[in-house]
Amino acid sequence: MTGPIGQPSSSTATLAPSQIQNLSSTSVRINVLLPIDGTYTFQGSDASGATLQASIVVADRPAACAAPARISTPFSGIRTAIVRLNIPRGDSTNINAAVTRLSSQFGFQPTSIYVSVLSGFAASLPDLTIDGLRCDSAVQDIGYSGLVSIATAGLVR
Repeated sequence: MTGPIGQPSSSTATLAPSQIQNLSSTSVRINVLLPIDGTYTFQGSDASGATLQASIVVADRPAACAAPARISTPFSGIRTAIVRLNIPRGDSTNINAAVTRLSSQFGFQPTSIYVSVLSGFAASLPDLTIDGLRCDSAVQDIGYSGLVSIATAGLVR
């Protein structure tokens, strides 16, 4: 990986195997933090030795923060996220105010606001919004809403 191209801090790095996930015979996912805006080039080879190359442009990336909120499950792309806030449950006034501020600042529409069981909200959020929310002191952690299945084989009923 090389980048950002044309920037004084441009550098070359080798990705660890844990940062590369094969999705299919023609598609891979590369998990890497690109800390500043610019164009990055990825180059490698597949099992047959064929050279692969791709470029990605990163723009409007929020500044890194000292203590980002935890992400409970890694994910990528737009998904319905559950964002827990650092506000006590039941404090509907401050929870609603925080959700209003965050949705205005980061440009999303919450699909649900939670004040009883947890303090937070649900919304469809892209990666850049998640990055920004992680650096806001009101955010405790971020998870996502999805289907979960539990195997019942071997359970005593």
